[in-house]
Amino acid sequence: MKDWKAQKAARESAAKAMQAAFPNLVPVSEKVDSLNAAAKNMRIGRPPIPEEERRAAVLRVRVTEAEAEKYEAVGGAAWFRAALKRARVSR
Repeated sequence: MKDWKAQKAARESAAKAMQAAFPNLVPVSEKVDSLNAAAKNMRIGRPPIPEEERRAAVLRVRVTEAEAEKYEAVGGAAWFRAALKRARVSR
């Protein structure tokens, strides 16, 4: 009997530690069993993007069809980001 109580206490302790470390996880309760909670937690979403890789600004530029084709041919957004890194700003 003691072994079962010890295992239950260990599981509850581990669950509390997980809830403290990951507050966005769906906990198991009377309404949500462990299988449904696991399924919901798997669908929470993709992990956040690090701050230095986050792209929030949007640039819009009107160009001709030929310029748009050339932009795609030279590498599109990856080429543009590389060109910005190489560019020097004069003050």
